[in-house]
Amino acid sequence: MTISFWRYALLTSLIFLSTNIALAQSQSASAPQSPPDWARRTYVMAPPSSSSQPHIEVSSGGSCPQPAYPRAALRTRAQGTTTLHLKVDPDGHVMDRDIVQQSGPTPEHRLLDIALDQAFRYCSFPPATEAVREMTLSYAWRPE
Repeated sequence: MTISFWRYALLTSLIFLSTNIALAQSQSASAPQSPPDWARRTYVMAPPSSSSQPHIEVSSGGSCPQPAYPRAALRTRAQGTTTLHLKVDPDGHVMDRDIVQQSGPTPEHRLLDIALDQAFRYCSFPPATEAVREMTLSYAWRPE
């Protein structure tokens, strides 16, 4: 009796899979395993503390953390103005933000835009009676 290569490969794979499934079921039934170390860690992204980072006061009464100038952008002396459109909930927290105008065409300019987008998600505004407030803010990047 001759078995073709593909039939042999399929048969071998099925035997291998069924053996591994049976082995895994017997191990899980014998003792519960604890999750790996990396799965037990808790990762929390906290907003930057107000005491450690300077804030920018905006005209609508809000306060936003001042973004850090990315090193690569500072090294190339990239500068420009990034314009962001923000949606703020009635409690004064930023719900959504979109970059309306980028600071420039280079990858370093893109770093400036990302830094502003990340910093401005922690803006806070006074509570309001409207359902959602929308505003457009511009930030001028100038290396010092």
